[in-house]
Amino acid sequence: MVEQIVYEKLARELDEALLNTYREAKKLGYTPSQFFQKLSDLRGVKAAKYYINMPAAYGYDRLEEMNRLDLSVEAVVVENEKFHILFEPSEIERARKRLIGKNYTPKRYTS
Repeated sequence: MVEQIVYEKLARELDEALLNTYREAKKLGYTPSQFFQKLSDLRGVKAAKYYINMPAAYGYDRLEEMNRLDLSVEAVVVENEKFHILFEPSEIERARKRLIGKNYTPKRYTS
């Protein structure tokens, strides 16, 4: 029961974190509408898994062009250790490798 409550709380926090990346990208002149739709349809955990487990999407490349990979799904997941329990270790590693492959060094946040 407690485990489920913790999972649901973290899932809501991930929803909010990903929504914040959408808002920030929009402020910078890029509106990732497909990402927003996927996030609305699937919610944070499933949307993040979708993007992490597929080849890099257009939005990822666009964020790279803007030098803002910190706004990517991959960065949100990798850099926030509290979200790691929502993902398989292989998904976290895949996301980390994708970031490193673009010369982005993930930061570590433990909160």
